[in-house]
Amino acid sequence: MKTLIIYHSKTGFTKKYAEWLSEASGCTLLPFDNAKKADFAPYDTVVFASSFQAGTIRKLNAFKNLKLNGKNKIVIVTGCTPPGSPEVDTAVQNNFKTDAGAYKVFYLPGGLSYERMGAAGKLMMSAFCKMIKKSAGEDSEMYSRISHSYDNTSKEYLQPVINYLNSL
Repeated sequence: MKTLIIYHSKTGFTKKYAEWLSEASGCTLLPFDNAKKADFAPYDTVVFASSFQAGTIRKLNAFKNLKLNGKNKIVIVTGCTPPGSPEVDTAVQNNFKTDAGAYKVFYLPGGLSYERMGAAGKLMMSAFCKMIKKSAGEDSEMYSRISHSYDNTSKEYLQPVINYLNSL
């Protein structure tokens, strides 16, 4: 079975997971910007890796519009929320309202990098931090999670994805 990993990464956490998965499984790696020109015919499985932004998986709709009929489709989504949090499940369901059965979805904890964010992202996060601080306080879990940069990536989080790929 031949697998292609297409990834979109703004601050590097999703790219890190895509590269680790490629190394571990021997899959071909492709930045999302090159996906429209790609030949998908040789691949049995296509993995799409991206991140959440305000509950939406970045570039997911563009990925869904690629001609991948008959392929196994896997989506890896990264984010700041700890795994197992109910809001992750809700956000995933909201991104796959009518086509959940067509994709196997995995959530992997990423991180937050203010240093690698663009100006718009920094501005949005600053406003969000102020709002959370005002409503929930500095001691809230949400505020402590978004008030600074951090990296929660780990190769261990990829094991369920690798196991699933091996089962195909």
